[in-house]
Amino acid sequence: MLTDALPPHGLVVKSLSDTRWSASADATRSAFAHYREILKVATDICADGLAKQMERLETALMTVVWHTSLERFNATSLSLQKVYIDLISTVKLYDSLVSFLLQLRDRFDETEEKAKSCVEIQEYKEATISALSDVSGSLTSPVHQIQN
Repeated sequence: MLTDALPPHGLVVKSLSDTRWSASADATRSAFAHYREILKVATDICADGLAKQMERLETALMTVVWHTSLERFNATSLSLQKVYIDLISTVKLYDSLVSFLLQLRDRFDETEEKAKSCVEIQEYKEATISALSDVSGSLTSPVHQIQN
């Protein structure tokens, strides 16, 4: 049913592999590219728990964050596996990856817009708002916010 909902020649949703690093990047790429289709199928087959979770902005946001991060990690990993890579190139790749991760926080608005394009609900739950607003220090866990 899910494959019928995806566009022809589109990315296929895959299960994660414990042995291949790129499997995580492939899985998040598919989930990100076909987020709305997966949500619709989950709703159509009455997978209420999954559909309810996927309707949340927080889930869409984490999908975008993981997709963006794992794509970059995978590209770096593939470059590092080349037979003729030298030490200078290796250092540059690692420096570039670190720089990318540090800049990811500065690109939150862009990331959030991508997430909002995936879901109808455009608001965070109250506990999530508290966690996101605490950007000056370490983020407070939403679970911790709910328990207190």
